[in-house]
Amino acid sequence: MKKSVLVLLSVMFLCFTACGNSGGDKIASKGQKTNAEKGGSLKSGEESVTEETALTGSFFSMQTAVDSNSGTPIADMLVPDGWTIYGSSRGNICDWMYPIQGYAGVLNPEGTVFVELQTSEHYAMKAESFGTTGVITGQQSVPSQEGENWQEYATYLNYKNASGYLDYFCRSHYGSYEVIRDIDKGNKFAREYQAYVDKISDTELNFARRYFSSNGTISFFKQWSEGTEICRQISFNANGKDYYAELTIPTFGYGMLMRTAYGYAFVNIQNDSWQVPFILVYMAEGKEAFDANYENYKAVSENIRLRKEFADLVMKTSEQIQIQYMKMTQAAIDASIEAGREYNGNASSTMDKVRGMWEDCIKERDEYIREDGSHIKVDMNYDSVYQSGDRYYLGRDGLSPDGWTKLDKAY
Repeated sequence: MKKSVLVLLSVMFLCFTACGNSGGDKIASKGQKTNAEKGGSLKSGEESVTEETALTGSFFSMQTAVDSNSGTPIADMLVPDGWTIYGSSRGNICDWMYPIQGYAGVLNPEGTVFVELQTSEHYAMKAESFGTTGVITGQQSVPSQEGENWQEYATYLNYKNASGYLDYFCRSHYGSYEVIRDIDKGNKFAREYQAYVDKISDTELNFARRYFSSNGTISFFKQWSEGTEICRQISFNANGKDYYAELTIPTFGYGMLMRTAYGYAFVNIQNDSWQVPFILVYMAEGKEAFDANYENYKAVSENIRLRKEFADLVMKTSEQIQIQYMKMTQAAIDASIEAGREYNGNASSTMDKVRGMWEDCIKERDEYIREDGSHIKVDMNYDSVYQSGDRYYLGRDGLSPDGWTKLDKAY
């Protein structure tokens, strides 16, 4: 019965964005300057230039990060010229909601700077109390648990808001670290997630009441819901080298109480379900490299497009795990999966929702219309954007490579 309450969560929300350092061998040596290509002699205004003058902007191309394990596209990313795009995944995760995590990133030629997103993580927290009610009252509590539970195919971890999880993540990956500063993003992202988690928790509550209540002996109550975000710059030392990083992490979660009564006896089960929708990490060896590549990082982070193929892979694996590990009738499984699909619509619409949230998270950027009608987001420090095929030139002075198309602003 406890397992049945949780099934819907695995198909109600499948969102991907974010990042984490999936491998410690990406940082090698120091230094990375902005890539620039050579153009021609200077002309005024919006005119193109000849081959003898260096352009002052940066060149990028749109590429796809493909999972090296499954061959599945994870995300489309704007890659600075000379940088390498990569993709990988981690499977066999003790979680029925997100049994696969994807990593998509770009790495500079020297191996000293990278931008990486990590897809969603999900955790649960459960506490039980039981006893009797009436003239004689007794209660025994089972403390909350943490760690992997393969029998239930869930990882239990005490809920952490965005700041708390960022600290947990950094200490787990980097050890001790120092906070440089927090970056205020206006809490727009957190408000989006608060509204979204409220809707998810209400839907889960209604689902539980509909499918698992019987003769009034089982009741469900929503206890809490919260959405938070953090963007923080840190520094740490590893192997005698100083590293600087900026991490963007949102979290959201909610708690639901299931109460079962048998005459004078009762059982209370508090289930807290929470997620880290994505982790985005920008990291560089040395402060100089961090500062020199910061604009490249912003261009990359503002133009990550998640791929439906990877979302479908995770969802399919999740559904297979439900059927294999959840001990319930096939009818209940089908009902929970169908309810989740009806709620989410489909993976594509969910990705559009997350993309919209991501856009709210990013500030101080302009939006331009590509040749195919889609949009590209660029830091406001750039005055103009030019396109040639799948390559882009971001400049500050209105100059462009010869023959490239100047893009119009979307608004």
